[in-house]
Amino acid sequence: TIGELQRVLDHPLHWESLGLKAIERVTFIDALNMIREFRNRLMHFKDPLSPEEISRLTNFCNLVREIPL
Repeated sequence: TIGELQRVLDHPLHWESLGLKAIERVTFIDALNMIREFRNRLMHFKDPLSPEEISRLTNFCNLVREIPL
C-alpha cells in the first residue's frame, strides 16, 4: 500500500539505498502522504479532487516518471 511504501522509504537507510540524491526524502514522504490521502478520499468517500489537487497529483506523477530506474 502507499502507507507501507511511505514507512519503508521513511527509513534513512532504505532511502539511501535508492540513490535518489536529487530528491529530499522528507519532501518525497510528505508527497506520498498527500497521494495516500487523495486516494483514500476518492476510494472511500467518493470525494472528487479539486483542480489544484489534480495539479499536485500530476506534478508528483511527473516527478516519479523522471526517476531513473
